[in-house]
Amino acid sequence: MKKQVLLVAVVMFLAVGQMFAQGQNRIGGHLAYGTKDLNLGFGANAEFSLSDNLSIAPKFTYFLGKSEGSGLAEVSFSAWSLDGDVHYYFTTEGTSFYGLAGLTYASISSKSSFFGQSISVSDSKIGLNLGVGANFNTGSSFVPFGEVKYSTPFEALVISAGVRFPLGK
Repeated sequence: MKKQVLLVAVVMFLAVGQMFAQGQNRIGGHLAYGTKDLNLGFGANAEFSLSDNLSIAPKFTYFLGKSEGSGLAEVSFSAWSLDGDVHYYFTTEGTSFYGLAGLTYASISSKSSFFGQSISVSDSKIGLNLGVGANFNTGSSFVPFGEVKYSTPFEALVISAGVRFPLGK
């Protein structure tokens, strides 16, 4: 079931890119930091305009693993998320501020070692995102952006910053 949900989400994001081949469509990369137990992350993102004030923004983020302990006992984990957000722009001139809401499919993997014995566990959840962001229109060939959002699957605040490059035109 989880694989089917992930497959449907990926197909949906690819279809969206084809449907909205006009307007201000962008693709790029970002760095992220999650509060609570998440670590530094990186990923790819896109934004497809639906109208002047509305866009769809898929994003994939991989959070780097974290390890604790050493010697006889060690615990490590990593996480990733696939987000599908909708951006509503309050302003579209200069720095563009937006509110965002969307769905997240998140996966967390953990590995524990005790006295040479290893146990691996993974879990995934579907949840919601809610936050704010801004595009900093610098007049160059790329658009820097920043976001702050709360992700319910991680129960954490995720702060992202990156750049997006225009598609076409």
